[in-house]
Amino acid sequence: MFFTVKVLSFIILVIFSVNLFLVIYDFIRRFLTQIKYQRLDRARNYFTRILEEIFRAPSVDLSKLKPKLKVSSSLERQALLETLLNYSSRQPEKSFIFAQELGYIEEYEKKLNSSKPYERGEAFRTLAILGSKRSLERMLEALQRENHPEIAFVGFLSCLKLIDKAYFKTFFNLLYEKQKQRVLNLRSVSLVITDFIDRFKEQASFSIYDFLKEQPPSNSFRIALLEGFYYSKHLDETLLRIVKEHLNFEHPEILAKALKVLSKAVEFDKEVGSEEILPFLRHPSWFVRLSALKVLEKKITPEMVEHVAPLLEDKNALVRREAAKALFKLPIEELIIRLPSLLEIKDPYGRDSLVEEMVMSGVWERLKDGGIKGPLKSYVENIMSFLQLNYKMA
Repeated sequence: MFFTVKVLSFIILVIFSVNLFLVIYDFIRRFLTQIKYQRLDRARNYFTRILEEIFRAPSVDLSKLKPKLKVSSSLERQALLETLLNYSSRQPEKSFIFAQELGYIEEYEKKLNSSKPYERGEAFRTLAILGSKRSLERMLEALQRENHPEIAFVGFLSCLKLIDKAYFKTFFNLLYEKQKQRVLNLRSVSLVITDFIDRFKEQASFSIYDFLKEQPPSNSFRIALLEGFYYSKHLDETLLRIVKEHLNFEHPEILAKALKVLSKAVEFDKEVGSEEILPFLRHPSWFVRLSALKVLEKKITPEMVEHVAPLLEDKNALVRREAAKALFKLPIEELIIRLPSLLEIKDPYGRDSLVEEMVMSGVWERLKDGGIKGPLKSYVENIMSFLQLNYKMA
């Protein structure tokens, strides 16, 4: 009994000691971290005052300023760099000159070859923010060797801030190579392409067109390319021409992505007409049919109803829903005339899609309130009687 009490006491003492040590350790760590951040804030404020005065002056004598910007620790050097980065958007040329004179450019060019991924990522971002175009070739060389997905993605986005037309071909070949090596996934590639187009607009369009002609890429890269087109804010005739060429592919996902881009285009008739989209409504893949409907709903005419209406009985619920949505883009007079026959389809799910869209689009409210009169009155009565009988809609 005595032995058991001693063992339990020892265990309790050990647990208490360990907990006490952890509490003290955590307190000391927090205290030291707080002191570090206080020192960092003081250093930032000091360098901010100096740089604010420097950047206001029309000319700068670096030889006189270097003593003021002298740093004695890695923490102060970090504070000076952060301050320079904050000024880089306002005074890019002066910020770059200071960074170069203080050795930051050379330091971060060396970090591109670091064995630590976070240091390589930091190097890409820092050189891009400082606008170090002289570092671009080294950054591209580092990207050639990079096999870490996140760092490669950061590297491509950073290079986009520095490249010009002379490097477009190299950049795209490297992007394609990293996608083939599975370093970058399709989502990352599409985001890079979107940023590329938004930054360089027409120049980017011509560059992509030339790239596709010189080196036909894989289907997966084309999918990422089209996805990048879709999310880009810029969509010109050259890009639409590229999209139209992809309508000749047999790969279902390529077709769906190309149609998805066309559904976003405000005016696509210059490159592709509605009659070229209609055949895709009969495509075996449901997502191709769905994308084709999204394109046609912007340009739907009464002549297209015979092509769209059969999709109300499609096997896929999303296609049925989109078909109903497209039909309700018709002028209200045409819609009211055709609704009685459309509601008589055999597929109950297709009818449900029509009725749901009728409510969502506000047409049901107009019918219920008697907002449609004249020659269309008989059609309205047929629609109302059908809804009251089958859907109990009063």
